[in-house]
Amino acid sequence: MKKIVKKHYKFIIGLIIGIIISTTVTYGAENILSGSDVSYNTGTSHGSKNNIQGAIDELYEKADSCTPKDPIESNKCKVVTGTGKTLGDEIKCGSESFYVIENTTYKMVLFAKYNLEVGYNCVYDGHGYCNYEAIAKPSGLQSSSCDTMNCQVTDNVTDPSRDMEDGPKGDGKYKEALEKYEDYLRNTLKIKTATVSMADWRILNKVGCFSLGCSSMCNSGGCVYLVGSCNKTWVYNQGFQILIQKEPDIINYCPTKTILPAPFSMTPSGSVSNSTAPSANGTEYNNGLRAVVEITK
Repeated sequence: MKKIVKKHYKFIIGLIIGIIISTTVTYGAENILSGSDVSYNTGTSHGSKNNIQGAIDELYEKADSCTPKDPIESNKCKVVTGTGKTLGDEIKCGSESFYVIENTTYKMVLFAKYNLEVGYNCVYDGHGYCNYEAIAKPSGLQSSSCDTMNCQVTDNVTDPSRDMEDGPKGDGKYKEALEKYEDYLRNTLKIKTATVSMADWRILNKVGCFSLGCSSMCNSGGCVYLVGSCNKTWVYNQGFQILIQKEPDIINYCPTKTILPAPFSMTPSGSVSNSTAPSANGTEYNNGLRAVVEITK
């Protein structure tokens, strides 16, 4: 409704003025009935004024205060590269940087430039081995320091919570971190219609960085997807975890196989790999948390 009012408010106001003129009776130079004298029923518009003059003033005020939900038009975000409408264009909202996946009349889909600062960082023990230690005060926001070895959401040695089957935010630590990030976008940056999810195969498929297919690589849990590759450096500037759920459109690729729902990773080299097996010291690699933000307009 607000969009309609903002788009056509001049026409609406003109229409009301026309009504006023038509209801104003003039005899000689003297008005015997003015627009302010004509009553106005507010039952439909829910306005606070009960005469036409007051209703017009109120409509002007509302039209001026209508804020577009597009974060660029409302100055909540600014364009860094390109137009902000093309795949791969960069925009910035507060301290957070995003790449545009899609920007239409009705919605905007953004891909976080960096992983979220959550989880564990790699601390080398002096012998070339990496010990993961929980980040003392994680910001929960994007960080350029969250490279391959840092900001790992889970550590299989100390934190086995890594089930990512339940919904677009995954589960466990993934879901918790994404919910906090969504709250930050909505309540701190005031992007009220933002919803946050985990990077999944659909997003990577849209940008040409993921392909599905059957693989002969099987284990006791079933068969995995074929690996893909990506030539867009802005996608894999940091390694991150990919959410793959058990859904018909995925399972139909391999109808005779059992498909593992997760986990996969986009590596810093641009390839998609199965990261089911932990490394020798029991930790996972490349499982940073990259957020996808959808904003309805």
